[in-house]
Amino acid sequence: MLDILIVTDSNAIITRVNQATFNILGYEESELLGKSIELIFTEKNIFNVLNIKLKQEGFVEDIETTYLTKSSSKITVSFSASVMRDDNRQIQGIVYVAQDISERK
Repeated sequence: MLDILIVTDSNAIITRVNQATFNILGYEESELLGKSIELIFTEKNIFNVLNIKLKQEGFVEDIETTYLTKSSSKITVSFSASVMRDDNRQIQGIVYVAQDISERK
């Protein structure tokens, strides 16, 4: 998979990432796992609004925002996210998939 894939728990703490996340954002696994996904969002207000929408609607799609790399560079991404729920409809986590669209911009 060439896109950034990040999985968080219900409190937005990163629990899994794919190799593309490391390649594009420049972090090591130990620098992301256990940290808040807010670490990579440059616009905290957007993250907070999206988090509320995700919990209400269960998904967001084709949202354009900016991620922050380890070297503090900003990359424009188009991302979608979906809530994972258990059998009792409780939020277990959120899956974020983002595509780097910096070259297109």
